[in-house]
Amino acid sequence: MNPKQLLRCGLLTGQAVAMPLLLGRTGLTWPALTTWALLALVLATALALALERPWPLAAAVLLALLGCWGSWSLLPLALAQIGLAWLVVTQKLSMRLTTTGWLVITAFLQLLLFAKLDTVLTLAAVTAVGAVTLPAGLALWSREWPVWVLVLLQAVLAVLTAYLQVFTLPTAAVALILGIALDPRLRKWPAWAYAALPLLLALLNVYTHFHG
Repeated sequence: MNPKQLLRCGLLTGQAVAMPLLLGRTGLTWPALTTWALLALVLATALALALERPWPLAAAVLLALLGCWGSWSLLPLALAQIGLAWLVVTQKLSMRLTTTGWLVITAFLQLLLFAKLDTVLTLAAVTAVGAVTLPAGLALWSREWPVWVLVLLQAVLAVLTAYLQVFTLPTAAVALILGIALDPRLRKWPAWAYAALPLLLALLNVYTHFHG
């Protein structure tokens, strides 16, 4: 694995596990075996996406079965992300579609972990995952829009997340600024930059929530 692939794997894994492990800890003292299996599933999926090779997904299927043992309603969600990852790594997609696939997969893996750790998927978890993912997604697909449309959408998103107290004010401000800065018309950003933004927002939001 070269440094670029290692960075990609680390960012995707971090994005998928950061908020669930930091926030989704209701009643959790030490992760159960099934939780460890889902964390390993995240790593296997991220490895497949980073290497652009499908072979780690074979292990991911087994880990999904183990991780969803006793919580079988989560299995379709886990298998769907493995299937989407297989499509992303086996099809010749554009950078935008590939990166969008990363964002979608890691977003749903976060929801999977939240549901596992909290035993139920809450609206707060869904909103938090959407809030950290959308700024990068909007910037990624903004090339065909006037610049003012991107600015308006990012501003509305920042205001809503702050108003609903999903984001702290510093996190909302960073999401607004970086969501605009990642406009591909300003610079040809590498795909990892769009994967890094959700992770940065998640960590910053958790930090500012707890430390002000």
